[in-house]
Amino acid sequence: MNTNQRARHLRLPEATAEDEAGAADRQFVAALGRGLDILRCFDEGDAELGNQDFVQRTGLPKATVSRLTYTLARLGFLTYVERSGRYTIGAGVVALARTMLNNLDIRQLARPQMLELAERFGAVCCMAARDRNHIVFIEMARSSSAITLSTDVGSRVPIESTALGRAYLAVIPADERTALLADLKQARGKDWPAAKAAIAQGQEQFRRQGFVVSLQSWQRDVNAVAVPLVMPNGSGIYSFMCGGPSFLIKQAALENEIGPALRQMVYRLEVGIGGRRGVHRLRD
Repeated sequence: MNTNQRARHLRLPEATAEDEAGAADRQFVAALGRGLDILRCFDEGDAELGNQDFVQRTGLPKATVSRLTYTLARLGFLTYVERSGRYTIGAGVVALARTMLNNLDIRQLARPQMLELAERFGAVCCMAARDRNHIVFIEMARSSSAITLSTDVGSRVPIESTALGRAYLAVIPADERTALLADLKQARGKDWPAAKAAIAQGQEQFRRQGFVVSLQSWQRDVNAVAVPLVMPNGSGIYSFMCGGPSFLIKQAALENEIGPALRQMVYRLEVGIGGRRGVHRLRD
């Protein structure tokens, strides 16, 4: 992904601090929002970023960016590298991320079942959550024979490009989906018609089968299937995916074996955390 593409994915369609302030949300602290926008600029492969990178990726004025990076560095969320005059992610961010993951009970409950499914199909099983207009991986389980995919915990991908994201979009409330789709349309430009069609196909697949199949759309050589889990306590929505290289995992296996098995795994998780019936009832 080149610099312009990355900037487009980072800046839009999520509501920025300026957007929220412009919407007269009196509860929204714009300065805090801008600071978090700075931290979100870091993507895979971004070991260091400079103030000009932040300006390009957020659209914020250079003077504002300078104050924000200085403050974030003072608080330990960024680390200033004198040799290059740029910044890296600080230990404060790492500590927060680790605390979040360690306290996520559903992740602890899901991992053994994810490993079992991965071993059964010689695949990779992932758990993810939405991060604005992206999906972020929060757990990975690989079989002993699986070919490693180029992703890991913490990786982010555009929400519409994966089975994980399309599964999420299939179950969010209609008003949230409408707003998110409008944002994605603005952000994706000429790529939107294809993305919109893939999202609609995912919704129809989930309605008919209880899972969403993705064939070489996330990565060119990866096939996968995903199922969403709506937390019974209202704490969020997670997506679970199982897949692998397209030359090993074919569409028929995804639809006839892996998809139904993943759907049942998510159903068991739902029951285990107190769900009564939900959208993942076992099907005939």
